[in-house]
Amino acid sequence: MTQQITSRLKTTPEAPPWSTLSAFWAIVVAFLTILIGSTIALALLGDTQSENFVKLAGWTLGAILTMIFVAMTYRRTAESRQAMRLTGTGSSLLMALLPGVLIAIVLDTISRIVSSGSTLSEAVLNLPEVIPLFEQSAASNMRILSVVFLVFAQPIAEELVFRGVALPAFRSSFGAWSGLAFSSFVYAVLHFLAYPPAGQDITLLWYALVVPLLAGLVFGVVRIVTDSTRAAILAHSAFGATMIVMVFLTVG
Repeated sequence: MTQQITSRLKTTPEAPPWSTLSAFWAIVVAFLTILIGSTIALALLGDTQSENFVKLAGWTLGAILTMIFVAMTYRRTAESRQAMRLTGTGSSLLMALLPGVLIAIVLDTISRIVSSGSTLSEAVLNLPEVIPLFEQSAASNMRILSVVFLVFAQPIAEELVFRGVALPAFRSSFGAWSGLAFSSFVYAVLHFLAYPPAGQDITLLWYALVVPLLAGLVFGVVRIVTDSTRAAILAHSAFGATMIVMVFLTVG
């Protein structure tokens, strides 16, 4: 089993039916859709909802726009649909849950060390993606939208772009290991730019840049080992769900 996993990780895959430049373009579009979604949400809801709800609505809309873009651009032919690897066996999809849960727990444990032993540092509570989960004044609809975004919209949109489109293109162009590392690095940078942390504390770099980098590596490994983007989506969803549970257990 271990030998099979190692073999898949070190084997450079065949090039997908889209170019490396096209993969970069998909990442750019993923960032632009967040800006577009945020702009639309601000225009429609800015005067009627709280700032955090508008942000969440904009990010969720951006994720939906990203899904539409991927469907229209990379799933038009049978060859492209096959290369996206949006299928998988039940066992591989079930096993994808475990890496997502484990990486969330491991990163939370390391985060406590980074945060000088606190159960949950002020830094993570300042990250815009989790603010609605712990605010005492947060309305139930905002918390529901936050869960929808973290467990469904964000995992689907980001995995389609980074593990469905970018990862196979980067691995075929840059090499098996280099492509995995590079796609995870770009994923972390996008997170940092799209969801910038509040404040200047050095620990914010851990939560806003290092955590996405390490999580992206795990999602990439899941995608490669299972040969399924759907499995990577499930791992990402499990990661988001676990983080939500830990936030609620910590702050109530």
